[in-house]
Amino acid sequence: MMQDISAVIPCYNGEKFIETALNSIAAQTYPVQEIIVVDDGSADDSIKRIENWRDQHPSLKLEIIRQRNQGVAVARNTGWKAASSTWIAFLDADDIWYPHHNEALLQAHVDKNSQLVFCDADRAQQVGDQETALPTFFEIAGIQYAIDQEDQSHHIGGNVHHRLLAGSFLPICCNLVKKTALEDIKGFEEGRAYGEDRQAWLKLFTLGPVNISKSIAGKQLYHGSNATHSRHAAKELKARLDLLNELIVNAPMYKLGEAELKIVRTSLNETLADFKYTLSCKGLTDMRSEGPVLKRYGAQYSLKDFARGLLHSLKMPGN
Repeated sequence: MMQDISAVIPCYNGEKFIETALNSIAAQTYPVQEIIVVDDGSADDSIKRIENWRDQHPSLKLEIIRQRNQGVAVARNTGWKAASSTWIAFLDADDIWYPHHNEALLQAHVDKNSQLVFCDADRAQQVGDQETALPTFFEIAGIQYAIDQEDQSHHIGGNVHHRLLAGSFLPICCNLVKKTALEDIKGFEEGRAYGEDRQAWLKLFTLGPVNISKSIAGKQLYHGSNATHSRHAAKELKARLDLLNELIVNAPMYKLGEAELKIVRTSLNETLADFKYTLSCKGLTDMRSEGPVLKRYGAQYSLKDFARGLLHSLKMPGN
């Protein structure tokens, strides 16, 4: 039985990459039924590049949806809601699929009740025209061995779920999600600064079996406009704290038992330590402004944090 797939691409100022992403979709050994590109208020020539590509590929159905800039979560939600297929496959404008992407994921869909199928992806850091390979998502999480232990059954057990609770390792560019499942979880939370995809995966885990392919079926690119810079690190850590706290508060909704909650609390404490360190490296002003966040979680700065904050404050221009 043929399975229909809609590719959804959120795009914001992606003129340098969008054609490569679209080419990777066109090269699939198992074709998609449609491509939906949601332009999230781009100020560059993204739309022109997409329209030119569509004109050059008249046999492929490509819909362009334009909206004001509202963030990637809103763009993804706009895209999957407009899709007509059973399965949704997400791809960011600066990432690519390898030709076997769709085929590998569909082959892994061995449990007909599964709402989510995912596989591994390469990662690369781009500086200019040079790319440096990074560990894959599964290598970072250390789950390759766990998958092997499951005798390549392609069914995710508790160990992999635990790793997702400890930190996201599901690449947004290498998964298939049933549209009905996205409807059930109401898609990606639109007010979340970071981690909206991780939260969505955790909600999808509560709906039933998750299938996996060990195949590396895509590549996520890190570059100047999407890499996490130090100036954003504190904001990202604060958003991570918010997500971890939500998992604890709403544990029944996420179907978390004591073993899972222990993992989440450990991750919360580790994130608090990273948050304090990051703030102290920015100086005393930032430490004071974010003090209420620490208080909310029952944490406080150490003498070492204050000493580090003072040192960095003295190093700032004008001191």
